[in-house]
Amino acid sequence: MLALLTFMCVQPAEPNLADSAKWIKDNAIAFTTPAAGAGFDDLKGLDAIVGEARIVALGEPTHGTREAFQMKHRLLEYLVENKGFSIFSIEASMPEAYALSDYVIHGKGDPKKL
Repeated sequence: MLALLTFMCVQPAEPNLADSAKWIKDNAIAFTTPAAGAGFDDLKGLDAIVGEARIVALGEPTHGTREAFQMKHRLLEYLVENKGFSIFSIEASMPEAYALSDYVIHGKGDPKKL
């Protein structure tokens, strides 16, 4: 089972802003902060989305935006603490990925250099 948590953009043939705004209002899960360590009360709505999934894909609207990566950090924290996830995989080149893995697992290296 897979849950996909990402920013999605769907463009209908004839855009209807009122319908789009209603869909967002009906389906959005508001959060209080993108910063990790802020608890999970505002993320409880994710339980219904993630369900029993064992793989969750996290996307972002742009590469390198601070807030997007802060929120992904917070979502990973939520997945570990509340859903029992224990494996994290990122899109990266293999040398950097192995170096990061060595830091996370063995405390070797300097993650700031990555």
